[in-house]
Amino acid sequence: DDSLVDGDIGYTIVIAAASSSDANYDNLDASDVSVTNVDDDEPAFFGGGGIPSAWHNPPKSPKGDFRILINNEAEYTNSPKVILNLFGGSDTKRMAISNFSDFQDTGQELYATTKEWNLCKGRTVCQEGGEYNVYAKFYTSWGKSSEIVSDSIIYQKEIPEEKSIVKLPLSEVKPPIEKPKKLFIEKVPEILKPLVPKFLKPKSPEIAPEKISIEELVPKEAPLAFQREWCLLPLEGIERFVLAPLPREIRILVQKFPELRKTFEKVGIEKFTDIEKLKAAKLTLPGLTERVGLPTIKIEPGKFALPVGVPVVKLSPEDKQQIPAEIVFVKTAGELIDFNISLTIGKKGELQQKITTISGKPLQLVVKEDKPVKSIKGYVVFKSKARRATFLDFSLNSLLASVIFANPVLAYPQEQSVRVEEKLVLLEFEYTDPDGDGIWTAEINAPLVEGEYETITVMDFEDPELGKKEIRLITVVDPEGYVYATMPAGKLRIDGAIVSIYWLNPETKQYKIWPAKEYQQENPYTTDDTGKYSFLVPPGTYYLRVEHPNYPVYQSETFVVKEGAGVHMNIELKTKYWRVKIIDWKIIVMIIFSALLLYNFYRDKIRTMKRSRVSEP
Repeated sequence: DDSLVDGDIGYTIVIAAASSSDANYDNLDASDVSVTNVDDDEPAFFGGGGIPSAWHNPPKSPKGDFRILINNEAEYTNSPKVILNLFGGSDTKRMAISNFSDFQDTGQELYATTKEWNLCKGRTVCQEGGEYNVYAKFYTSWGKSSEIVSDSIIYQKEIPEEKSIVKLPLSEVKPPIEKPKKLFIEKVPEILKPLVPKFLKPKSPEIAPEKISIEELVPKEAPLAFQREWCLLPLEGIERFVLAPLPREIRILVQKFPELRKTFEKVGIEKFTDIEKLKAAKLTLPGLTERVGLPTIKIEPGKFALPVGVPVVKLSPEDKQQIPAEIVFVKTAGELIDFNISLTIGKKGELQQKITTISGKPLQLVVKEDKPVKSIKGYVVFKSKARRATFLDFSLNSLLASVIFANPVLAYPQEQSVRVEEKLVLLEFEYTDPDGDGIWTAEINAPLVEGEYETITVMDFEDPELGKKEIRLITVVDPEGYVYATMPAGKLRIDGAIVSIYWLNPETKQYKIWPAKEYQQENPYTTDDTGKYSFLVPPGTYYLRVEHPNYPVYQSETFVVKEGAGVHMNIELKTKYWRVKIIDWKIIVMIIFSALLLYNFYRDKIRTMKRSRVSEP
């Protein structure tokens, strides 16, 4: 760079090996040397001798640093011809632009802030759909360059709608203007905006939804399903499902109980889809005595008796023929009370038979074989607990009895064809048929712990082809009732309470003590230290009466037993002086304080009257 404005001057560079007295440079190859010749054709001023200090420095970076922008930072372009925005420093005099990072096809040119450019320049392949980079360097008048900067853009003729393309004439392209920074006082509203409660903020105007005409909502052509040209399921399959008969187990049960068949006919339960009606219904199967057609009430001249079941041993051969096979009937109280079996339909459509009894009471099970059997076994399996019991709910004798009753026997279903759950089996028992009439019986005691159990009866047929068959009966065990008194520390079970149950004679319309001995029970019943009692009674109207020397007599309201069921309500006895006990020291203090106030008011009244008399002339 000299002091003359002399225009372009030609010169010759001879490329040859160097010759120097310095061994480091002698015979230096020309390819190892780079030469920069810069003359901006402006006069240079040198103060004194030597090279100025600016000769060693790179160009000064502008505000925001050196940059190059393609189409003003657009993401897409539909043409390889683009506009470049270049940002050099205050001492930038020249620049170099290339499509390659090594600037292999370009040289330096005068610095300009905008420039038209072709993304395909120097490329052998330039196809749409690719991302292209453009590189730039900035130089001082002394030839010192900045670092390389670049920008990229996607060349694609079909641009997504949400993407914008910048197409500006070269004369209109300007460098982006930086927004001035906001003062702190201007930022205060933005800072306080999140702190303002919602109810103080102005509500945004409600925008009514755009109305759509019926012509746009309703298609001009009806769907194929309405045109009967398309069906999700074949009609034949739907007809077979809708018209399918009742499940086999329900059809067999209807055949064995004629009264149940009549009920089904009345309510219109004939096919598989009618089972849904049974899920909300509660059906009851008659007990054994009623099923064989025998009267449950003894008819005597001038007398009315309670319903009484008939023991199996007293049934005639003709009566035994009427017993339906493969149905488990349950009796209690020496077979004098028949349990009516509740019939329900489970969530999966399965048939469930259920009875309800009281904990610890004896149960007599009766089942008739349909084909000759070798043996019949029974299992009592725990299903679920009705409520959480505490240690205080059971006496030591009850706990011991539970342990004796629940001899753990694990049933393994893989060893037999009949499915018995791999759970704790509380009891395993055998049915017997001593007279060989095909009526098998077994006697067990209901579990002492209340809950839901399942009695599984397994019939092992003599014919190997028949294998084994199981009959399931759900047994709900309710807890015994108890007599208690409320104390400050909690409930006190009362020992020695005499509990009596009375039944209404429909003929005389009078209550009399229930004849429990006819049903293998005690009435009245005297409680022990657990205070527990219970009665299993036939249908009728009853009430309870409890007596104890230390408590007033208790008499319950009358209640009706529709089916043979247990009476086991909890009874609270009040102490003889229970009214006095509810008056504690706080109430006594309040009474005394109120009495003193009344007395003081009375004395003031008397004094006022005396003064008024004295003041009179």
